[in-house]
Amino acid sequence: MEWIEPLLDVDTGEALGLFAALEWVHKLQFNNVNFELDSKHGVDHFHSKHSNVSNFDAIISNYRHAFSLIYAFSTSN
Repeated sequence: MEWIEPLLDVDTGEALGLFAALEWVHKLQFNNVNFELDSKHGVDHFHSKHSNVSNFDAIISNYRHAFSLIYAFSTSN
């Protein structure tokens, strides 16, 4: 079996998946949605103000911005 080199690191892949899920949920006009991740690094980074220059950080920053625009007026039950 031949080894295939991954295209992305795991954290970047998780962040891209989360961003795609947010877009999908928004297009379907779902309102009360819980997002779950198994990447502690991704969750911690989403909730922090820390930023650096990386693909992962750019994706999380875009996700954070989109999330705040889409769910700015949502309330939790």
